Amino acid sequence: MNRGNAVLVTWIVWSHFFYVPSDSASDSWRRMRPYDTQDTCRAGTLSDRMRDDMMRGVGRGHVIDVKDSAVHVTAPDGALFIDAFICYPDTIDPRGPKAQ
Repeated sequence: MNRGNAVLVTWIVWSHFFYVPSDSASDSWRRMRPYDTQDTCRAGTLSDRMRDDMMRGVGRGHVIDVKDSAVHVTAPDGALFIDAFICYPDTIDPRGPKAQ
């Protein structure tokens, strides 16, 4: 097996934060952590530490529901926002192309 042509890819956990219903003003992406493989990246999206980092910023009276690799938060006024943790290879930027 020839490993000389192997391409090394780093996997990145991205946080995709948005309100429901979504509007572009509240939609944001944040680069979180790198991983060596897709499997370890996926495991990282489910980690307690990742969710704890997000939930630390949630205020009193909010209802938190963890669903797969996303945290759903309902505010006291009924507003819903979601912080989803998604893995992408380092060659992909989910924010789209940069403006020139």
